[in-house]
Amino acid sequence: MTKKQTINVVLVEPAGTINIGSVARLCENFNVNELRLVSPKCNHLSQEAKKMAVRGLTILEKAKVYENLNSALSDCTRIIAT
Repeated sequence: MTKKQTINVVLVEPAGTINIGSVARLCENFNVNELRLVSPKCNHLSQEAKKMAVRGLTILEKAKVYENLNSALSDCTRIIAT
């Protein structure tokens, strides 16, 4: 039996609503399962973010917000950072 692989994108202290919306759109385009935000410095549900998300609006609205990076990565088995 194979285990289903999931991909999560984690943004640490994102400061731009337009950037967050764009990343949500990319997550939808590339079948990323979840967007996680660590201590965002802006409102990720602002109108600007939603406008940029386009078809990624659902991912944006379901994005999980974490206080620190450790909690955002606690259930991950492989982590790749850039």
